[in-house]
Amino acid sequence: MIDALQRIERQIELIDGLPKDDHESEQLRLWDLNTQTLLEKIFGKDSDQARSFSYIDYSAKVVNWDSIHIDNSKLVNALDKARTLLTSFHTEIKEYGLESNEIKHEPIDSLKKIFEGFHTVVKQLRVRHGQRETLDVKDEYDVQDLLHALLKAQFRDVRPEEWAPSYANGSSRMDFLLKNEQIIIEVKMTRDSMKDRDLVDQLIVDRERYSTHPDCKTIVCFVYDPLGRISNPDSIRTDMGDTESEIPVFIEIRPIVT
Repeated sequence: MIDALQRIERQIELIDGLPKDDHESEQLRLWDLNTQTLLEKIFGKDSDQARSFSYIDYSAKVVNWDSIHIDNSKLVNALDKARTLLTSFHTEIKEYGLESNEIKHEPIDSLKKIFEGFHTVVKQLRVRHGQRETLDVKDEYDVQDLLHALLKAQFRDVRPEEWAPSYANGSSRMDFLLKNEQIIIEVKMTRDSMKDRDLVDQLIVDRERYSTHPDCKTIVCFVYDPLGRISNPDSIRTDMGDTESEIPVFIEIRPIVT
């Protein structure tokens, strides 16, 4: 319980440092995502608390009949509402406790940590004693090999190159299947010839191909972009979200190059 209280307190404290004049800032987006994830861990994904927080609209756009303008007071009000909700959740836990004093760590959270640290591991592997040979990640196969090792350290049953059902008169192998978690992982590495739209098109095909696999409950795509070739990561997530699918798809693009 103490851990949950401290984490909520931390998210409340971070509100003061959030931009009050940029509703599209990366800082605000990450804070909102992290807070939403925290509430889902504490109270449950379908809880009233998680749902009520998800309804907060941080957009500062005001649409009139003949114009669109930005009203930053809407963003300020939204952050005030977020603060009020988080404070009420904090009070609720203090007074009534939780069904479980432990915050559950879901497999997706474990994967995100692996992806977040992937580029750091790549750089560290280049530094070895006595100029010994090492793995230098130069292409997509190198990404798969390194990721395979990192997955094996975290998950019990990692199956590489599992056959996917036939799709469009052809069949292929998925990169990884986490059997117990029923998660399919697809790996991409950006290159000069790959445009943002090309990546989206590939992901849509992958999703349609893998969604019929009996062990597919979630699809995760890890895009390794060491040189920052992807011009607009958010647009890729938006474009994927605009296409219909019963299978949830998580897209992790790392590292974030600014």
